[in-house]
Amino acid sequence: MSMEKIIIKRKEYELVESKEDGTSVICRKGKSYLLRKFNTSEEFFSFVTQAKKIKASGVNNPKVVIIDKKSYSFITEYVQGPTLLSILAKEDLSDQIYDELFRMYWYAKADKLALDYHTENWIINNGNLVYTPFTCSPFENNDVFIKNEVRQWFFTKEFVEYAKSKGIEVNENRLESEYAVNKKIALITLKFYR
Repeated sequence: MSMEKIIIKRKEYELVESKEDGTSVICRKGKSYLLRKFNTSEEFFSFVTQAKKIKASGVNNPKVVIIDKKSYSFITEYVQGPTLLSILAKEDLSDQIYDELFRMYWYAKADKLALDYHTENWIINNGNLVYTPFTCSPFENNDVFIKNEVRQWFFTKEFVEYAKSKGIEVNENRLESEYAVNKKIALITLKFYR
């Protein structure tokens, strides 16, 4: 069975998998990549601009391999690993992960960028935390992050509801009292927040 061929910038790739989010896993010379194709130049250039801002900020994300203005194609390394969502559903995140999360938050904030901090957007690859969406918005203030988004990084009621909405089973017996959860969030935040 032969795989579908895709040619971008005179390089031939094989289509491995089309994903639900509209991206495709492609392969060339035994190496896997992630392909994002856009329908309009506005979508494409908006995405490329956001990706460049994120990379310049120091946030760790997959390496960009090809940006093709003719076919509105954006190819990156294909980064695999467990998401923070899948890890947190089973166990608490490590101090190393919190350190990296807060560091990337600080990098983005310093460049006035707001990232999407939902736990499925972060992957552990070779021991490193990687932000996968390549999307951002202008940073406005800390309130959204401190009051809402940081709570997604801990085993909270909000996290349990979110995991269930994504079809992930969680052991609700791990939930602690609201006081204990808030104390843990405050201590970790004080330790790593810059």
